[in-house]
Amino acid sequence: MNSAVVRNNGEQWNLITLIFDRPLSSPAGQENYFNIRINGNQAEIDELTGNSDSIQIILTEPILYGDIVNVSYEGGSISGIYHGLLADFENFPVENNIPIQTKSSEYALKQKYIELYPVPFKSYLNIKSLVNFNNVRIYEPLGKVVFEKSYSPAVSYDLINLSLVSGLHIIKITNKSTAVYLKIFSE
Repeated sequence: MNSAVVRNNGEQWNLITLIFDRPLSSPAGQENYFNIRINGNQAEIDELTGNSDSIQIILTEPILYGDIVNVSYEGGSISGIYHGLLADFENFPVENNIPIQTKSSEYALKQKYIELYPVPFKSYLNIKSLVNFNNVRIYEPLGKVVFEKSYSPAVSYDLINLSLVSGLHIIKITNKSTAVYLKIFSE
C-alpha cells in the first residue's frame, strides 16, 4: 500500500481511501478481512468499494479531528489484476487531515475553554477547564492507550503525573456528552 487518507463523504468524515501501487480486483465481500481502529478501538465498516488502484472504506461512524486511525488487512482474496494476492498488512497509519473547524460548534466552544500546560511537558501536565470533565485518556500515535484516569465526581482541574516517551500524543478529555481531542507533546 502506498498511502491511506481520511476523506469527506458528503457531510461526514467517514471515508478512508487506500491507495495501492497496482490495479486491484474488486474488494466486494472482503469487509471481514479489514480491521479499522480509531484511537485503538474497533470501527465498523459500512461499505467497501474499489476503483482500479484504490479501495474506499466507508465507516458507520465519523472520524473526528485528532483521531488516530490505523488499518489492517489479513487473509483476504483481493488480487492484483496482473499478478498475485494483496499482501497482508497491519496497523498501517491513516493520514487524518480533518480540519478542526469541521467539528460541531459545541466541540469548538468547549475546546477553547481547556488549557493544557506546560507545553511541551516533562512529567506533569496541568488540565484546566471551564467545563467539568470525568475522564482523561492519552494515546500514543498508533492508537495505544498509555494513560487513563476517571473522575467521580467530575472535575475542572487536575495535575497529572506522567511518564511518557518523548514526542506527540493525543489527549482525549470527556464529560457526559462531549469528547475533546488535543495534541500534546512530551519531552
